[in-house]
Amino acid sequence: MEFPRFSGKFKVDPGARGPAPECDVASLLAPYGIVCPSYVQFMRETIRSSFNGGMLRFLLPDTKVSLAGWNGAGGWGPDWPGRQGQLFVFGYDWMGRQFAFDRDRKNTQGEAEIGMLVPGTGELLEIPAVFHVFIEKILVYEGQAALAEKFYASWQKKGRKQLRHHECAGYKVPLFLDGEDTVENLEVVDVQLYVSLMGQMCGQT
Repeated sequence: MEFPRFSGKFKVDPGARGPAPECDVASLLAPYGIVCPSYVQFMRETIRSSFNGGMLRFLLPDTKVSLAGWNGAGGWGPDWPGRQGQLFVFGYDWMGRQFAFDRDRKNTQGEAEIGMLVPGTGELLEIPAVFHVFIEKILVYEGQAALAEKFYASWQKKGRKQLRHHECAGYKVPLFLDGEDTVENLEVVDVQLYVSLMGQMCGQT
């Protein structure tokens, strides 16, 4: 199973890490009851830590925001207790929106579908696709919905720098506190701190 459409649209950023053929993905997914051969292959052959100027990032064993660490006890989960144990995060976009396997949603073949945890709204959006379809179709053909591509272009036009792997453009005032969905309401923040803070704030609203 290859990923030609993805590779045609998404270009590896300079200095990006990957792939990670030695990563034991199966063991990381096992506690969630998830088996995904296409993700294993993607990790071995195609994955890089950053694509298209930081628009899309993936977690690897050796990135600052690491795959095991971010899904571990000290990662995103404790600040989102309603989702901890349900989601296994494998990547995120330039706004810090987390892409994850959702063990509570599976297709008729028993494959886990994808969810997108949105820190700025507190929502978990359901993406009706398994991993391979998400990579080869959703990201390629539905980039506006999946990656807010036009919003990213508007943000870049304001002279914003390329985001580093551990950074995202987060809302100064989150939408769940009536913040505006505008470029002016975005700032560069550490993605771990942002996701953590938004989870804590969501739990208090």
